[in-house]
Amino acid sequence: MFKRFASVLVTLSAATALADATVTTWDELRTAIGTAQFGDTITLAKGDYTVATAGVTIPAGVTVCGATGDPADVVITDSISGKRAFELKNADSLLKDLTVTGTGGQTIDGFHVWLSNGRMENCVITGGSGNGNANGSKGFNVYVSGSAVVTNCVISNGKGVLYNCYGANLAVAGGLVVDCTIKDGYCSRQGFGSNVYISGGRLLRCLVTGGQAVNERNMDATVSCAAGIYATGGIIESCLIKDSKVAGKGNRCAGVYVNGAVTIVNCTVTGNSSEKYGSTQAIETDIGMFVNHASAKIVNTILFNNGGTIEKEYGTVNRDRFMCCASTIQNASDTG
Repeated sequence: MFKRFASVLVTLSAATALADATVTTWDELRTAIGTAQFGDTITLAKGDYTVATAGVTIPAGVTVCGATGDPADVVITDSISGKRAFELKNADSLLKDLTVTGTGGQTIDGFHVWLSNGRMENCVITGGSGNGNANGSKGFNVYVSGSAVVTNCVISNGKGVLYNCYGANLAVAGGLVVDCTIKDGYCSRQGFGSNVYISGGRLLRCLVTGGQAVNERNMDATVSCAAGIYATGGIIESCLIKDSKVAGKGNRCAGVYVNGAVTIVNCTVTGNSSEKYGSTQAIETDIGMFVNHASAKIVNTILFNNGGTIEKEYGTVNRDRFMCCASTIQNASDTG
């Protein structure tokens, strides 16, 4: 008995039979997805694609990938409100080697890519932007949960423009995000992690940089926490969290805001800052890390150049949660 392994080629010429399908539009890609079987690979040829009418759910055991291995060669523009480009919820599904851009779904979790299973590798996911709404959308570019694995991706330029943005770039509720760069996320009102919001799962060997939480209205009711990472659960391991900033009235903690039983181990937190927006300065304590939970564990982590005083590096609250850590600012009263 022979097992069926088909390769579906997506190019920019006329469509033919599925065995050597040549697909020119997003809807034709959806047709190929609908007929794919376990073990199939759907390859998108070099070019630009536009998400039309609806996104796709990658079936179990099916790979969707760009043809050249360079994400810049296959660019998918996703800007349909309430819909996302890709969902991965089946075992052994794989998305790799392409770019997804555009504003995305805007009122859902994971504007561009939503994963509860399967894998995403070597992709660029960028530009998800919208209103977090009253319930709070999570992961404007990417949402990861369950047993999903995201590897070697760049997730960037997510933007929360109104209320309750939980991870303008990335939200992690489960699974594993490893060897990724998460950068340049932005929250303007009530953001919880301009780059990353993590409530479960594991963030491993990632660079988290360039996030901004700016209180543009300078109102107490619109404060944001953590331009880098806002953590209520999960594990953050061997990550570099750097060069993010909070600005404006009430905003606090540019680096990592810990608000749950989180474990942070072998990380470096550096170069994060508090700045003025207009005439109003953001909160100037706990700029590197704010630990707001007695069950958190911060282990073998280095904090430096986050403002220049002990209060700016890691604050005065829950200092006993730091174990075998180091900072350029020494304080003899810190037993940890």
